[in-house]
Amino acid sequence: MRRRVGVFGVIAVLGAVGTGLGTSGASGTGAAPLSESSARAVARFERLPLERGQKPRITPGYLRRDRTVTATLLLAGPSVAEQVAGERELGRDLSKAQRAVRRTSVARGQSAVVDAVRASGVQVLHTMQDAVNGLVVIGKASAIERLSSVPGVLAVEPSRRLTRNNSNSNAFTGVASVWEDLGFTGIGQTIAVIDTGVDYFHAGLGGSGLTTDFENNDPTAVEPGTFPTAKVVGGYDFVGDTYDAESNVIDNLIPRPDADPVDCGGHGSHVAATAAGSEPACVQGVRLRGQG
Repeated sequence: MRRRVGVFGVIAVLGAVGTGLGTSGASGTGAAPLSESSARAVARFERLPLERGQKPRITPGYLRRDRTVTATLLLAGPSVAEQVAGERELGRDLSKAQRAVRRTSVARGQSAVVDAVRASGVQVLHTMQDAVNGLVVIGKASAIERLSSVPGVLAVEPSRRLTRNNSNSNAFTGVASVWEDLGFTGIGQTIAVIDTGVDYFHAGLGGSGLTTDFENNDPTAVEPGTFPTAKVVGGYDFVGDTYDAESNVIDNLIPRPDADPVDCGGHGSHVAATAAGSEPACVQGVRLRGQG
């Protein structure tokens, strides 16, 4: 919804500006004069000198082929998860050691594509073998577009940035009606939250409730006696505290996982407390498995 509102907002502004400019050029034709606010808006636009026959051109940012983008390359060959599923269909299961061997094999099969990607000037952020067989890359849009012709590349999927939003989530999920009409409160259940992390020091999530404990915490390692808690029974940081999907610095786009799922942004704790916090009016007795 946020993106839709933004697009219509831009359209509305452009429409107003266009009307104002037309009115300004129609002086002496009976058109209504510009209001003071409209005149100030028009004054912000500068007329650009154009050569005879030259036409102005506006290129949207998402069409610029020189922009830096991230993308996922899906590669030929089954991932570890797909191989596990195939074995199970045959009535067999892969041990942890066998899965590690398959993972190494998938990674070895990616090496030729990795070399070709780097030779094209595109950087490989990280490789994936388990859920999917693929690479995450970053570079100029024009260079990444050409990677679809590299042998072994099945598809090039541009990455999308998703933003956090708490607005009206409680009404959207219909939790209140589930509690009140169906009587389901989640007591005794273990749930998982994949978000910005969990403040397991919070008293409502089984922690000490001391602000100093949170402030003195090393977010890259778990201190003895702090985690897990009776409420937050497990967790892991899949990307690390320096990861920032909105950053233009490549180093900040590289995941650096660690064992401490402590919250880095507050959103995860908000979600966790809503779902399983021990504060009044929250669900009692729900265990939480937090994941940062």
